[in-house]
Amino acid sequence: MAWAPADLEDVCGIVHPQHRRRGIGRRLLHAVREEGRGLQLRSLRTVSDAASPSGGPFLTEMGLVHVGSEQRLELDVAAFERAGSRVGHVPDTFVLSRAGDEDLELLVGLQTVVFGDSPAVTRAMVRRGLADPARSYYIARVGGTPVGMLRVGEWAHGADVTAFGVRPEYRGRSYGRSILTEAVATLIAKGWDRISLEVETDNAPALALYGSCGFTATRTYNYHEGGV
Repeated sequence: MAWAPADLEDVCGIVHPQHRRRGIGRRLLHAVREEGRGLQLRSLRTVSDAASPSGGPFLTEMGLVHVGSEQRLELDVAAFERAGSRVGHVPDTFVLSRAGDEDLELLVGLQTVVFGDSPAVTRAMVRRGLADPARSYYIARVGGTPVGMLRVGEWAHGADVTAFGVRPEYRGRSYGRSILTEAVATLIAKGWDRISLEVETDNAPALALYGSCGFTATRTYNYHEGGV
C-alpha cells in the first residue's frame, strides 16, 4: 500500500530510553522539519510502533495527525504448507510470470488502477524497483490478460511481499490467493524461511487472506502526518 505522495517523505527516529523526557525527541523533530522546509516539502510522515506507550501521544502533541495503521505479518512456513501452496479454483490459463524492463508501463498501469497512485510517482518507483537486483515484480495473467501484480524483495534479513493487488474487476475469483501462494512458494523453494508483508489494519479481506495462507501479525505501526 502506498502512503506517500510526491510531497511527502518518511521520517523514522528513536531516542534511547535512558535519555527520554529531555527534549531530545522535540529537537530531532524540529530538525527534520527544518530539513523538510529546505527541501521544499509541504508535509512529512512519521512511523511509530503501536507498542510504544509514548510514541503516539508525543507525535499528537507535536501537531501530527494519525492517518492510519499497518500490521506487519510474518509467514509461518509450516502453516503455509498445511494450507496448500495453491488454493482456490482458477482457470488453467492463469499464469504468474516475472516482469522485465519491457513491462514498465504495464506495471505502472496495474499499480495505478489497483492502488490509485499517481502515474508519474508510480513510474519512477517501478523504474527504480526494476533496476534493483533485490527486487522482483510478477504479473498475473488469465488468458493473456493482466489481472494483478506483486513485488518481492530478497534481503539479508529475509524476504518481503509488497505492491500486491488484483484489478477491481477480477477480485473475488481466487486470483489474489493464487498470486500470493505461488510467489511465496517460489521464495520458500529458494530457501527463504522468513517472509513478511504489511497491510492496513482495517483491510479485513486482506488480513483474512494472509491469515489463511499462514501469515501472523507480529507488530503494528501507526502513521502520523503533519506540515513541516
